[in-house]
Amino acid sequence: MKKFLIIILIVLFSMDVLSIGISPGRYTVDFQPGYYEKIDFRVINNENKDMKAVLYAEGEMANLVILKNQIIDFKSSNKEFTSSYEIKLPDEIKKPGTHEINIIAREIASNAETSGSFVGFTTAVISKLYIRVPYNGKYVEIINPSIINNGVNKTTKFIIPVSNLGNEEILHAKAVIDILGPTNEKIATIFTDDKPVQVLEKNELIGYWMANVNPGKYHAIINVNYDGEFVKNEKTFEVGELLIDVIDVYVKDFKLGGVARFDILLESKWNEPINDIYSTMQIFNQKGDDVANIKSASANIKALEKSQLSAFWDTEGIKTGQYDSNLSIHYSGKSSERAFKAIVTTDAIKIDTFPTGRVIGVGSGYNKNIMLGILVVILVIINLAWFVYMKKKKESQ
Repeated sequence: MKKFLIIILIVLFSMDVLSIGISPGRYTVDFQPGYYEKIDFRVINNENKDMKAVLYAEGEMANLVILKNQIIDFKSSNKEFTSSYEIKLPDEIKKPGTHEINIIAREIASNAETSGSFVGFTTAVISKLYIRVPYNGKYVEIINPSIINNGVNKTTKFIIPVSNLGNEEILHAKAVIDILGPTNEKIATIFTDDKPVQVLEKNELIGYWMANVNPGKYHAIINVNYDGEFVKNEKTFEVGELLIDVIDVYVKDFKLGGVARFDILLESKWNEPINDIYSTMQIFNQKGDDVANIKSASANIKALEKSQLSAFWDTEGIKTGQYDSNLSIHYSGKSSERAFKAIVTTDAIKIDTFPTGRVIGVGSGYNKNIMLGILVVILVIINLAWFVYMKKKKESQ
């Protein structure tokens, strides 16, 4: 019983529900000999409950940090607690680059009760302190390039943030970007603007590309030239939208009362293969009653090619007439929806009114709040059962 209870609680506390928070998430200090700064931060009581938290620092230079508070005692009425730490840099840090210190707030675990009806867990959150020590000379890092997808036959914007981590000013920084297709063939080369970058500062290099290509994934190789030195970065990006289009739906060799095979012709608009595609179809009579829910087998489709799915409808007991149908094609976390009318006769099914559909996102089918509620109910039942069991055991003794 105890082990099962522990497992349930572990699941509960692993579901993105944090009782404690911290802000800011990061703070950067540029090295100067003997530099001193006092930095404020907030610890947040997300669940508005009574709790205690411990504060401490971790990292290769954690000894440089002096925390104002080591223990925080929250009451349920306390939304947050403001604290601070002091950082005092030495006269020299020999290793250049970015050094990381973690400022950690950890909820103090409650003591486990001997009856086994409660187990304490802790949650920790981190605020990162970065100390940037400049390199000798000129030194550039490319920081998380951003590529803005505006669609096929439209302009794609490249934003290349560059940071000067050296101790000398950079007069000219400019990027050359090679764009590769799905088979690594070079499609285009573009150039950004030319900008200076001051010591321990950041600037953004901007470039544009007219994306006269098929929808799909592409790869950017980014080379930044800064005063004759070079730094490289790469990033995969998308143009347009992942889309499978339904070209046609038809039924052949049909007799009423038998099994109708719906052949669904698809076309990929994407420049890479898409796997595990399947269809679902709902069929309704004129009263709006759901008369069938059918699903096809899965299939794969090659880049920019056509493929076919087949779904089967047993029409035993079905009358002739007009039926409404909603067809969904499921792939890569999305679905393409189409609506059409199926006109059923004794020896044919005609597909009528086949408009352009829409692409929608598909949820994972897992609602964490619902699951959390279910687990809480299970936990309450287990605790009640354990309580009754322990009570009966004591009475029998």
